[in-house]
Formats: sequence, structure tokens, C-alpha cells
Amino acid sequence: MEAIKQKIIAEIEKSKDEQIEFLQKLIQTPSVNPHMDDPTKSSPYDPIELEVAELIFDKLKEIGLSPKFEGISSSRPNVVAEFGQGERTLIFNGHMDTVPPPKGYDFNPYLGFIKDGKIYGAGALDVKASLCCFIYMAKALSKFEKELKGKICLQFVIDEEPMAASHFGTRYLLEKGYVGDAAIIGEPGTKKVTIGNRGGYRFKIEVFGDAIHTGSREWEKKEQGLNAIQEMTKIINALEEFKFPEKEHPVFPKRKSVLTFPTLIKGGKAINIVPDSCVAFGDARLLPGITKEFMETEIKKYLLN
Repeated sequence: MEAIKQKIIAEIEKSKDEQIEFLQKLIQTPSVNPHMDDPTKSSPYDPIELEVAELIFDKLKEIGLSPKFEGISSSRPNVVAEFGQGERTLIFNGHMDTVPPPKGYDFNPYLGFIKDGKIYGAGALDVKASLCCFIYMAKALSKFEKELKGKICLQFVIDEEPMAASHFGTRYLLEKGYVGDAAIIGEPGTKKVTIGNRGGYRFKIEVFGDAIHTGSREWEKKEQGLNAIQEMTKIINALEEFKFPEKEHPVFPKRKSVLTFPTLIKGGKAINIVPDSCVAFGDARLLPGITKEFMETEIKKYLLN
């Protein structure tokens, strides 16, 4: 086993220059997700990651695998490739979209240039470097496919950045049957090996008010108008009191369920108009046993009290 391990490492090291060049191509191919401010606007027909998907698809074919496009539409596909044999499956999963580059970059975020041994650019860390690693890991492992005692499933997915709960990406693949016994997710960071993960519950609350010009007599006398943003603050204050059952879970010792609201908020149309709507999103991280039904019931209870 040790001898095969060293051979695999040698194969990976042999393609180092090729890996760097391909990672630069991934960075130089923008795949910015424009729906960070409102995940509900995301569409499977918007070709956000298409060019990156095609780059990955072609590279997987080039190294001898048989990739497939899997998605609701051909405009925005996930890329999947499987190899190996056996009953168990190990998934390698990473997303192709990136967050918008922050303002204040002092260089072109799509150059993918190298400085002091590091590659810089939008999505370099999160997670195009991981996608590149997956591909060249597969290239090396596929040369020892007969030695594998299980299957490898590579998943390059779309629409992760806005809230990591898209119906078009990983969830779509799971529903199509691309499941496994364990998974390695390409997110940056260490100390993340675990037998499970807390669940997630995301929600949107919209409040409606009554728009009126702030210079009007009716608003001055409080006869007309209702500020939707001020009304939303009542909801924010109510959900500050939200409590979960105080019960520790053996899989997640010393962890707890957490509700954060709001994580994103928008409201108002102009500086001189009373806001007639306000939209806010919330995020909850849940221990096993806390259900969607529990969250919906409890949120309504806090809002109606």
C-alpha cells in the first residue's frame, strides 16, 4: 500500500506545472454569482458557470475520464465524473461559482498571477484550487484504478455561493442518485473531518408598509404612511428571543443550534420616500432532531406574540 501511495504522489508531483496552468485558466474564466443579495432570483438558465464547466469537462476527458453534464438545463450544468469499482463511493464535491471580487482590489482579479509562490485571483481559494486538485488527484488515481476498492465520484457543482442550498447544484445531483458513503468538500480550512454536519434552515421575511413622500403633510401629521423598515425591526427584536431546546447531541458535543436574523436585509427606494417594503433573510444551523416544521411553527409563534 505504501509503495502505491508513493507512486500516486509522484504522479501528482509530475504534473505540477500543468496544475498551476490549469488553475490559472479557471481563475481567468469568471464565474461570479450575481445573486448574493437575493438567492431566490437564481435561475438554472443563467450560464454563470458554463465556461468553467466546459473547461473542466474537457480536461476530464483529456485525462481519460468520461464526464457528464448533469443539470436542469444545458445553460447551467453540473459536471460529474465517476471511476473505480466496488460497493463504497467517495465523493469529491466543489462549486464552480465565486463571490464577486471585493472593492478595493489593487490588481485585476481575473489575472490569476503568481507572486511569492502564491496564485491570486477571484475564486482562487474558494474553491477553484480545490477543483483543480480534484482533477489531478483523479488523473493520478485513475492510473491505479484496479487497485481501488471503491468508486470515486467527482462533482463540480453550480450555485453554491448565495446560500449553499440551491435546488440546481449538489441537491440536484443527490436527487439524481449521485450519493456516496463519505464526501470531501473542497471548502478551504482545516480540522473539518467529521461524521456529519449540522443542518441548515434558511428563510425570507417580507414586510409591507405604505409609501409616502417624507415632505408631505400627511406624513408630518402621521395620517398616512408606514415605514416597512421600522416594522421589520420589530421582527428582528422578536427573533432575538428565539430559543431552541437545550439538549446536547452526541455527534456534536458542545455545539448548539443557532438562529441568525437578519443575515441580509434590503428596503427602501429613495432617500425621501417612506419605505413600503423590507425584505430580510435569516439562517439557522440545526442539530439533528430540529425539523423544518419546528422552525416554521416557532418563528410564527414569536412573530404573533
